[in-house]
Amino acid sequence: MKMIVGLAALTLLSLPALAQQAKPRPVHAPHLLQYELPTQVFPFEPVLTPAKPNEIFEGRFGFSGIFVQLAKTKNPWQLINPFSPPQYGSGNDNVAWNIINGAPSGLKLFSISF
Repeated sequence: MKMIVGLAALTLLSLPALAQQAKPRPVHAPHLLQYELPTQVFPFEPVLTPAKPNEIFEGRFGFSGIFVQLAKTKNPWQLINPFSPPQYGSGNDNVAWNIINGAPSGLKLFSISF
């Protein structure tokens, strides 16, 4: 009985080796290695996103912060109103975040980016 179980186990272990597929022959096709560059050039159309209420862009420079948002708005009291409409922006836009743990670390009064 042990001999039959041993032969069955040996047969089952050798079946995956017999089921391997043969490797296909490599195809010599030098035309597959050539590539032609497209002749038609597509014009680049930049996607313009509206600036946030606390941002101003001048050339390469960008200015943001509480003072910029205060200068851009017509009704400054809406900046401290918690129920103000979304056109006045979010208070999170002027928060400086710690890059290590993601906690707020301060307020951006005036920021310059380039």
